[in-house]
Amino acid sequence: MINVQLTNFVNEQLSKGLTKEQIVSSLISNGWPQADIDDCFNSILSSAPSVTTNIPSPITATTNTTIISPVLSTSNSSANIQTSYAGFWLRFSAFIVDYFIINFIRIALLLVSLFLLKNTVVADLLFIIVILLYFPYAESHSGSSYGKKLMGIKVESYIGQRISFWQSLGRSVSKILSTITFMTGFIIAGFTEKKQGLHDIIAKCVVVKNEEVHIGRKFALLIFALIGITFLSWTQFWIMAYQASIVNSI
Repeated sequence: MINVQLTNFVNEQLSKGLTKEQIVSSLISNGWPQADIDDCFNSILSSAPSVTTNIPSPITATTNTTIISPVLSTSNSSANIQTSYAGFWLRFSAFIVDYFIINFIRIALLLVSLFLLKNTVVADLLFIIVILLYFPYAESHSGSSYGKKLMGIKVESYIGQRISFWQSLGRSVSKILSTITFMTGFIIAGFTEKKQGLHDIIAKCVVVKNEEVHIGRKFALLIFALIGITFLSWTQFWIMAYQASIVNSI
């Protein structure tokens, strides 16, 4: 997904008459991944082809132009791109959507296991695997779980890069600590400087806004997820009651 803040910076430099080569060189020297830079330029050129006419050639451009490039660091330098961190309620909304998706998978596993095997043991074992892999797989591949993606946020390292599978797994496991502290580990995300929960601090990562999502869409997704969770809860209750009736009939 395109980094909005990086795109804004590149557009600003292009408007000042700097060449693509100058901007790329400065960004790379300050730690930005080549892939992110390429995606950014491809996005700009595809959405506004006329922008190429504003890019001076290396021959006519001023070679001594100084570029103040965004530095991938946690410092508060005014030259840095100001990262927009995702707050508690936005993250909570993303979690509700993810919770609906995870529970949908759980109900599907329970139904298949119950009607084929007359028990839910296999479904419970498979669900443990789903829980362990859902967030690490999604966050290490795209930076976002499905809930986060729909809410326009993602998880990244302190230097703005995608976190690894193991880092995301450590973040997920650390949520146990955030939970057993009477949910304080989650609540502090609304008060810390970088909107980090305890599990974020342990895993050395942050959750940032990656895409602007209309408030109406966020609200609709949240309502849909809550209704879905309610329905799935009733379905799970029915499954448990049906399983109990099977056991009693034996």
